Amino acid sequence: MVNTSFTLRSSAMPIVHAYPAKGAEDSWAKSPITSWTTEVMLTTEDAEAIVHYTLDGTDPKRTSARYRDYLIVGGASLDQTSRIAVVKYAASVGDSISEGSEGMLMCIFSRPVQLLNSLASGCWGPDNEIHLVARPACTIYYTLDGSCPLDDYGKPTPVAVKYTEAIPVGDFTLTAVATSYNGMTYSCLLTNTYTVERASLAISASHEEGTYGEPIAVRLGSNGGPDVLIKYTLDGSCPSSGNGIVYDTPIILGNCDKRVPLRAVAMTEEQESYELTRIYKFEE
Repeated sequence: MVNTSFTLRSSAMPIVHAYPAKGAEDSWAKSPITSWTTEVMLTTEDAEAIVHYTLDGTDPKRTSARYRDYLIVGGASLDQTSRIAVVKYAASVGDSISEGSEGMLMCIFSRPVQLLNSLASGCWGPDNEIHLVARPACTIYYTLDGSCPLDDYGKPTPVAVKYTEAIPVGDFTLTAVATSYNGMTYSCLLTNTYTVERASLAISASHEEGTYGEPIAVRLGSNGGPDVLIKYTLDGSCPSSGNGIVYDTPIILGNCDKRVPLRAVAMTEEQESYELTRIYKFEE
């Protein structure tokens, strides 16, 4: 039988994981090689031997490809998170050939994972959504309290959520990570902080300022919800939380005074509208 041996060196291109097959550990460094592709160099103790190899897992024959320089194996495609490359080789001298199974080398390559977020940190309108995309396709986990979605063992934490659809923007800190399906590689943590942009509080009146020939019922309203408080005055003073009349029914004007200054404001615990001012005059 022809004796063969091989050495392995990594190329300058960065990859991820490559491990030797069972029985080949002594011929390869214990630590994994990290590069996208790996150069496999085959050598034989017999200078006259011809080395044949296969990359599809079949046993090499005299008709198999002839090794001349070095082999480049690995390189997962864009839609793959990992790839297994099997190199089998055998050496022949004359009519004899070594057993190819003795030279099997198995390399597992994993692509680094990239995680992308469609929405940058900041204040956004309530209709915006956050879309997370991993390249290549991976499982994405996220949290909304700023904590890491994975524990020290790479498993989802109790508060982690598996990403399946767009996330409505809210007041929170989103932390996300993508992991390959084989669990070999992870993306960097992606952290973004969001707040919801709230519409400015506004107030309106049913009647425009002007002169009227008969009494009118002025209705006040706002673009806020049911928690909005509207206060108004009819004596020219400024309405505020401590001054004015709470609006709850239409305001009847023109029965007595012929000139009425209406001042009103809408307010919540967080904000206050601009003051609305109307001067209503009534004919005698």
